[in-house]
Amino acid sequence: GSSQAAAIDTDRVVLKHIKIIMNLKPGQVKIKLPFAKQVIPGDALDIVEIILSIEEELKIRIDDKKLDIKAGAVGVKDTAQKLTIKQLQDFVKRTYRAKK
Repeated sequence: GSSQAAAIDTDRVVLKHIKIIMNLKPGQVKIKLPFAKQVIPGDALDIVEIILSIEEELKIRIDDKKLDIKAGAVGVKDTAQKLTIKQLQDFVKRTYRAKK
């Protein structure tokens, strides 16, 4: 799809924060895999940090309970095992668009 609705490329913002916080190089991020399955595995704390950074930059509030449900995760510990980067990107995009 084209990015006509969002002037800000939220997918890029998500990736940027993931790379910084998880110390991943460009090309190492596998968006279809969960955080725990990345080259350098991400854990619950990484995800919390990533979400906070994204919220700050995009001035949005991410509902982590809804995010867990979307990922099929039970509690924050399970999120890293289940939540894929793509799912987080989609969730952030939807949240950002709803904000307007």
